[in-house]
Amino acid sequence: MKIIAHTPQGKFEGKEHPYTEEQYLQITQLMSNIGNLVYFTFETETGDVYFPKGIIHESVFEVVK
Repeated sequence: MKIIAHTPQGKFEGKEHPYTEEQYLQITQLMSNIGNLVYFTFETETGDVYFPKGIIHESVFEVVK
């Protein structure tokens, strides 16, 4: 399971994690409220990616099982 973000700066793929239904539900709950966040970060294979509020509003996020 991972998060993929499509932003004006490009595509960012989160680090792959084992799928659990509980974690999937938590992440989809977070994604449903992502527009209310001041910032959002997630881990990629090369490090963490930081999204300030402006970039969050210009991006599309996928949660892949």
